[in-house]
Amino acid sequence: MSFISQYTPKWFPSNFFDINDRELKIVVCIGGAILGAKLSLDYAKKISMSGNSNNPLVKTLHNILKPYLNCGLLVRNEFSVLLPWQFCVLSKKSYVIVNYGSYGTVPIKVQNYQTALLRQTECCPDLFYRFTLIEKYEESRVVVANAVGCHPDNLVFVENITEGINVSLRSFLRNFTKSDSILCLRSIGYSAVLKAIDVLAKEYNVKVVNLEIQFPIHSKEDLCAQFEDAILKHPRIKLAIFDHITSASSVVLPIHDLGIICQKYNVISVVDGAHAPGQLYLDVENYNVDIYLGNLHKWYYTPKSCAIMYVKSKYHDQMQPSWVSHHAYMNFHQRFWRQGTKNYTAMLTAGYSVGEYMKNIGGISHLHSYITPLVEWAVQLYIHEWGTEEIQVPPDMKAPYMRTVYLPNVFTEVYGGDSIAADALIKSLIKEERLVIFINPVQGRLSTRVSAQIFSTRAEYTYAAEVIKRKALELTEKLAGQEVVNF
Repeated sequence: MSFISQYTPKWFPSNFFDINDRELKIVVCIGGAILGAKLSLDYAKKISMSGNSNNPLVKTLHNILKPYLNCGLLVRNEFSVLLPWQFCVLSKKSYVIVNYGSYGTVPIKVQNYQTALLRQTECCPDLFYRFTLIEKYEESRVVVANAVGCHPDNLVFVENITEGINVSLRSFLRNFTKSDSILCLRSIGYSAVLKAIDVLAKEYNVKVVNLEIQFPIHSKEDLCAQFEDAILKHPRIKLAIFDHITSASSVVLPIHDLGIICQKYNVISVVDGAHAPGQLYLDVENYNVDIYLGNLHKWYYTPKSCAIMYVKSKYHDQMQPSWVSHHAYMNFHQRFWRQGTKNYTAMLTAGYSVGEYMKNIGGISHLHSYITPLVEWAVQLYIHEWGTEEIQVPPDMKAPYMRTVYLPNVFTEVYGGDSIAADALIKSLIKEERLVIFINPVQGRLSTRVSAQIFSTRAEYTYAAEVIKRKALELTEKLAGQEVVNF
């Protein structure tokens, strides 16, 4: 009689546990080992996500474990994304994603934090909007200001870069004359920003000076020389707008040096830092710029949408938000934080995502250590598989999480080389291949922006490389009949 059968009820089938003690021990040992391994992994994962702990032992263990547990497959449960082996059974609800620069991604813990705020809002709206909102807004704003390197007095939240650019242009252009000009880096600027410049310049009857930066870019000094030369040739330039990291071409511009040039010629400087927060170590107060805008939802794990707007103190009184509301005649901060009844929870969550969550996962340095090598690997894979090249810029002007690689020329031949063509190709790849990839024109040639996240793996980029290569061959066959060109 086995050990288990002695203690089973009489009504239980007598042969159900027909197992001897030795077999039972083996089963128990295997089960115990599996359970122990799971509990150990869970505990180790918990420690690896405890970068904000004040316990020195936990902090030490966190630093040891984070390179192994806070990246790739083992962190995917934080973000609800596909595992590599799921790519072969893609459904209508699942996609392979290799584009993270457009809209950002939000960890489940941050989503839960925001959800709790939404519930708190609806529990008693009067209490929340009259008392709780301003307290949590200020707490979040101070944390974010410290993270991006500026004084809290000089920082407010806006919805996104588009709003910040419009606010900046309207606030400054109303004091310009028809002989004054705006300088923009047209060839590498972001489409929405360029359109805002064109529309508002026409509305306020000011001129636009377009600086065309061409690739390859040889050095920071060369770019700065072109920038200064444009100001010297057009002495009525009163405001300049330039990126920190360009969107389509993934170039890190020397904004500190450009800011100094603007100061030298009394030009107001406005920086579109859409991709910088969370990707670069920021020191906004010391960039020598007047306005700095940066999205928090792209790389800082903040819910959509939320952005910072740094304004140098001497311009506080000039700035008016997009919507004139109750606090129109109050101070700089009051004008911006109270914009009527709307969902403020992304802004209130920013302090948690930028502060506590980033510290827990390991900070920007940990993200750099995993994401940058993966992006570099993906770039080389694309170049090898497609027979193309990366946009040529100096190493110190390359972004950590984004690079740009030209697509095979056949895509430009078939689709064209403008933004309409790029959008058509993006939609085609999403619908037909379940592949979410960013395509953009760079100086008339279609390219892809290579970007990655802390949970990305090589499998996604291998899949993307194969899809693009196959599509290129199919398009080549259609163009050349029986002649096939191997990329």
